[in-house]
Amino acid sequence: MDTVEPTLLAPQSANGNHKTGHLRAIVDRRALGEAVATALRAVPTRSALPIQSHFLLAAEGNQLRITGSDYELQIEQTLPAQVASSGSATVLARVFADLVSTLPDADVQLVAEESDKVLLTCMSSEYELLGLPAEEFPPMPEVSGDNILTITGGLVKELVRQTAFAASDDPSRPQLTGLNVVAEGNEIKLCGAEMARLALRSDEMEQPVSGSINAIIPARAMVEVSRILGNDVEGETLEIGVTQNQVVFRLPNVTVVSRLIDGKFPNFEKVIPKEWSKKITVSTDALLIACRRSLAVAGDSKRLLFSTQDQQLHIKAESGGTGRGHEVVEVVKEGDDIEIAFDGKLLVEFLGIVGAEAVDIELTAPLSPGVIRPVDGESLVYIQMPMHLM
Repeated sequence: MDTVEPTLLAPQSANGNHKTGHLRAIVDRRALGEAVATALRAVPTRSALPIQSHFLLAAEGNQLRITGSDYELQIEQTLPAQVASSGSATVLARVFADLVSTLPDADVQLVAEESDKVLLTCMSSEYELLGLPAEEFPPMPEVSGDNILTITGGLVKELVRQTAFAASDDPSRPQLTGLNVVAEGNEIKLCGAEMARLALRSDEMEQPVSGSINAIIPARAMVEVSRILGNDVEGETLEIGVTQNQVVFRLPNVTVVSRLIDGKFPNFEKVIPKEWSKKITVSTDALLIACRRSLAVAGDSKRLLFSTQDQQLHIKAESGGTGRGHEVVEVVKEGDDIEIAFDGKLLVEFLGIVGAEAVDIELTAPLSPGVIRPVDGESLVYIQMPMHLM
């Protein structure tokens, strides 16, 4: 049997006159599925506002826009479409996502002659999906002015990868749940911090920022942008624009909007110790593996005791409920021996993202913060507060 491809017919009234202003579009199922998966990242699982559980579908020109939004994050994905009539409508996001993911790989026709109802057709499948008036959906803000920077996707992913892990998840200190983004001229810095640690990553951008930027962006938003960028980002760029209370990320075919976090971020420049009296240089992998093994017996405290003897680093862990362990790692040491304790779980998280063959650990006293840097540069600085010796 021959397959009949769907065609876009303008809606007609009973007397044959064409109606205008209602959404009528055809899209590829695979492209639709990818767009839905991206926009769904901004849709909350639960919300007091019913509209936040919906997608906004908007057809115009030769594109269909799909937008998901909650109180903090908004993601808009565009995809090619055959548009016979421009218009907007909403559908329940998770219902729409589940349905699209199981449709056959064929063209999907979307028709919304009423603002709260979408008719979906794909081959022999037909569905009527209820929604809410499109006017209730929050608008996408426009960003213009001086506070705009253009940056490569690869640099964004690296900046986020090496800082977001250190951001806090404690809502009682909202400033620390974000990343402090500071950009001026060609220099950009990202900093993530919580009470026990701080990670600062700086780099040079190819294009200088117009104006300057100093904002606290939710770590969640930065991580989502990094995920949307994907792995193949060579040569890809995005624009980041900052207003008084929002940040807009413009990627190819995707726009992400996030609220900014009010308040003041800790002055990370003052937190970083300027001097050290003892330093050890150690293989990143050797230290990471030894710490991971030691955590198996460290118990709930995650406390690891580090001490140096000559050119060796001794790592000890002990818990009344699990036992004890002792690891020895070869190091290059400068200065006197030292004994210090760190939360091993936090340290392992950093060692897993450092991306260098070896690190320098700079120390001063048992209760003073330790500073860890890759040996191949100053672009990444990690600070961790010690635990009390027992």
